[in-house]
Amino acid sequence: INGNLSLRKTPDGGDLSFRKT
Repeated sequence: INGNLSLRKTPDGGDLSFRKT
């Protein structure tokens, strides 16, 4: 499984996003 897991911090809290490449 190939993908890109990134965690971005936002003023409201956190944003967890997984993008399939």
